[in-house]
Amino acid sequence: MGFPDPDWDFGKKGFVRPQDIRRIYHVNTLNIKDLDLTIEDLTQKNIATKTGTTYTINMKDLNVQKILGRGEINNKINITVNKASKRAIEKIESAGGKVTLLVAAE
Repeated sequence: MGFPDPDWDFGKKGFVRPQDIRRIYHVNTLNIKDLDLTIEDLTQKNIATKTGTTYTINMKDLNVQKILGRGEINNKINITVNKASKRAIEKIESAGGKVTLLVAAE
């Protein structure tokens, strides 16, 4: 078996999309369980702030574009982020926090 046209030059393994084009579609994500576990450390590093019992964080400071809803959240966290899954928003708001989206919901 072979290619229908002998002039095709794809190599033995086929075509591979260049790395710089693949990176266009990459979105840095973070699960809420990971955020909940590291929020104290982020506060100590001055990436997040704490007012009373509520934490506030801008996810741009962590280079995170989207929050995902895996895990549980126990702290009140006000988050500013480009995108968030519906499940993540529900869990954060049920814990007493708030999500501010920088990009309109799709």
